[in-house]
Amino acid sequence: MMANRTQFYGISHFLNVIGCIDCTHIKIKNPFGEIGEVYMNRKGWMSINTQVVVEPSAEILYIEVRHPGSTHDNTIFDRSSLWARFENNELNVILLGDNGYACRSYLLTPFIETNSDPERRYNRSQEVTRKTIERMFGIWKAILPCLRSELRLKLENSLIVIVACAVLYNFRIRCNQNHGDEVVIREEAEVNNEIPTNPQSGLNRRQNFVQQLFQ
Repeated sequence: MMANRTQFYGISHFLNVIGCIDCTHIKIKNPFGEIGEVYMNRKGWMSINTQVVVEPSAEILYIEVRHPGSTHDNTIFDRSSLWARFENNELNVILLGDNGYACRSYLLTPFIETNSDPERRYNRSQEVTRKTIERMFGIWKAILPCLRSELRLKLENSLIVIVACAVLYNFRIRCNQNHGDEVVIREEAEVNNEIPTNPQSGLNRRQNFVQQLFQ
């Protein structure tokens, strides 16, 4: 974890970060039946909303593959084993996420509106650091084309394939295979119409970060 924190700090001076968190939609065939409708995401197609935490090397540190496409990113985190570990104070580190997540003492998000130069510097640093996961999703889908088409399998088999693709991707990263020649798939930015409620502890932690590091 110390190596991750050092490398993330080197990107844009964000302290004590071990990973960037976000979700990506993996397209699946319609499961039909009573459960079918919940797999339709906000873009109008069937998917698994797959949550990932990525290291500064772009390696996948954590993956959550079980939630239908209609499930909000923040809800997925709230139901995860990772959330439980943070809430139980097992991890004294920080994740960076977008505004699809609630700002918490251990998961820092951008300011929706900035009111000072320090807040603007914080937002720029947070955005630059978080590009790590945006690039990871692009490379992942570029080198494993099944993730950007439609998984035409039984639902349970689709989940297995997504996890297997994460394992294969990490193996490639660990083998130091160069991604410079890959065509990175650019995902359409998802509009977060549902902004989660931010607990006061998270807002206080974010403001302390601004005061300590971005004045």
